[in-house]
Amino acid sequence: MKDNVFYAIECNQKFSIATLSATNKVFDTSTGRLLDIGVVNGDYEWNYV
Repeated sequence: MKDNVFYAIECNQKFSIATLSATNKVFDTSTGRLLDIGVVNGDYEWNYV
């Protein structure tokens, strides 16, 4: 004899986006003169099921 088996599955999903934006400035400390400017931008997406 065969019995029926019932089960439930729950599926969860997590999604995230991170954004980074940074600016750096390099100065000559003896003169106070600005020597360089740099910019960094980035995005990261994360998805988990």
